Amino acid sequence: MLAVAMLLAPLVPALVLQPFVRPTSTLRRPSTRAASCLPAMAAIADETQVKEMRWVTGSGRVEPWATVIENIVEDCRHKKDVQVHVGCDSAIQQGKRIVFAIVVCVIQPGNAGRYYYSRHCEARTLYPVLQTRLLREVQLSLEVAEELQAEGVTVKQVHCDSNTDPSCKSTEHTKLLTGYVQSMGYQCLAKPHAWATFIADRHSRSVAHPNRMPARTGAPASSGHTSGEKARSRPRAR
Repeated sequence: MLAVAMLLAPLVPALVLQPFVRPTSTLRRPSTRAASCLPAMAAIADETQVKEMRWVTGSGRVEPWATVIENIVEDCRHKKDVQVHVGCDSAIQQGKRIVFAIVVCVIQPGNAGRYYYSRHCEARTLYPVLQTRLLREVQLSLEVAEELQAEGVTVKQVHCDSNTDPSCKSTEHTKLLTGYVQSMGYQCLAKPHAWATFIADRHSRSVAHPNRMPARTGAPASSGHTSGEKARSRPRAR
């Protein structure tokens, strides 16, 4: 379903998306080169299984998807004003592959929060231009958001790794991407306010084997990152 929505959302007239998109929004059509990659991206999307992804806590502990859901539901049940945010970022690794890092952030404004992340690796040749990478990031975020919603977890916002700053190259794609998110019924947050993408940025770049499965569930992840640490490098602007 998400794969079909990704193919259609950028191409339909703004009038069709009117119930979900602000009236002032104007969706930008994908470039010819980007559009040629959409069928391949859709095929990959059909194979993406959120429940089978390797999910890791911010402290570096591997958890199955069922446990992630259980923990989030417990937080929502026993704490006040809990918010769930989803975001994704990507980075080119070794010149031949792109590592996508998806994060699920559970926060309670004014108090500590937690997050979970998963990394997904795909061939760089599938994403020859920035637009297709950004579309794939949003697609992965929406797939995770849909799984959370199916489990009864309300997603407050989906964070988009495109910028509203005119000096950044991704700005030209922001309306397209936010329109895509809003057409799926979610609130969208773009940079520089999309803080979840900064967390995802860190995990997309600090990985050697993103698809390597752990020997057993509950074993510490190899990254060794903790939720209290701050990224040592400044997130890139694009």
